[in-house]
Amino acid sequence: MTRKRKDITFPEQATPRDQVLRDMEAARDHDVSWHDGKSFAYVYHANDQHYDFLKRATQLFFSENALSPLAFPSLKKFEAEVTSMVADMLGGDRKAFGNITTGGTESNLMTVKAHREWAKEKKPTPHPEMIVPISAHQSFDKAAHYFGLDIKKVQWGDDFRTSAEAMKEAITENTILIVGSAVEYPRGMVDPIKALGEIAQDYKVGLHVDGCLGGFMLPWVKKLGYPIPDFDLSVPGVTSMSCDIHKYGYGPKGTSTIFYTNERLWKHQFFASVDSPCGAYSSPTMTGTRAGSGIAGAWATIKSLGEEGYMKLAKDTMDATKKLTSAIDAMPELKVLGKPDMTVFSFAARDPAAVNIYAVGDELQKRGWIADRLQFPPALHLIVTPPHLQVVDAFLKDLAECVARVKANPTAIGEGAALYGMLATFPDRKNLKKVVLDFLADQYKA
Repeated sequence: MTRKRKDITFPEQATPRDQVLRDMEAARDHDVSWHDGKSFAYVYHANDQHYDFLKRATQLFFSENALSPLAFPSLKKFEAEVTSMVADMLGGDRKAFGNITTGGTESNLMTVKAHREWAKEKKPTPHPEMIVPISAHQSFDKAAHYFGLDIKKVQWGDDFRTSAEAMKEAITENTILIVGSAVEYPRGMVDPIKALGEIAQDYKVGLHVDGCLGGFMLPWVKKLGYPIPDFDLSVPGVTSMSCDIHKYGYGPKGTSTIFYTNERLWKHQFFASVDSPCGAYSSPTMTGTRAGSGIAGAWATIKSLGEEGYMKLAKDTMDATKKLTSAIDAMPELKVLGKPDMTVFSFAARDPAAVNIYAVGDELQKRGWIADRLQFPPALHLIVTPPHLQVVDAFLKDLAECVARVKANPTAIGEGAALYGMLATFPDRKNLKKVVLDFLADQYKA
């Protein structure tokens, strides 16, 4: 049965602003509580001082629009300097160019679009395809859907790491782009980018590195002395890379970057229309209007933190991560999956018949902890940020108690565990997709 939209009509009278703000504050009461460090998802918080500074910086450019670099040269300066600084962090040379986007999905959409246009000139095929690891972000599925590409997925090995040899074997005459992640979301591991670069050069295809999650953490973790594989724009064969500022860059929500290793490929990302009575129109990314607050906030974040600030934040976050992974892996009921390279990881039950990991997630949520659920295999997922260093012991204590509770009551499965278990084992995946889309539509019917 289709649910109708609620009868919420346009207000005839103005509501006092103080009341509007009180209503907004009250609406937050049921939101995820992230400020106390109990959320391992959604929000990347450096510290309160940076948070307050960032609100002031973005407010200065609250109304400005980066659609026109001529109208707001300040935003043009900020964007050019942000992309130059981030390209430098990611090993790019003076030939690397890029833009700020609204997020990792837009960044990945843009590289697929750019490589599609490049292929029309250099490698024309009626059925262009890209090859991605099974662990790649779903934005590549979205890009294939939007831009008319076929997408092939390569399974990972027993160690959950993408096989370069399997990627190579999947390439056909229609392949225009292969993708690797640094890091991939499920396990926090760097794909074999160096080997993928060699394959990309041999087969004359593009190689995109999705660094949306790890791009602003891996450079500092490597400088801290951790053994990080080659992953960035300096790797031969890499043609583009995405990197989110609003994740471990600690910038305002809605800021990411996309880079290309040469100007010609970069320009394939652009759009221009010159025959409309509205005048000539051009834009470098997917959107027309581009919020000046995000661009200004990204610039302010990088300038105010610098390498010194990012190194300190990376050390705190890695210290918290190492304490968490060591303790969880030492629990007889749980295991960390794969070998995480940085501050993102997942863990599962050693014996799923004895411990329902989704039920553990439900128990944790009752205590205020938020952890994402993964499937294939069932697991809980943690994105660690600096504030978590102060709550590691409290989380581990609660986790041990939640595991014990689930073991003692194996048949007491809550709604969350039942739902995620159903989604992971639903045999008709095509029909499941319809169920998910219907659910999504219901969420936006006020």
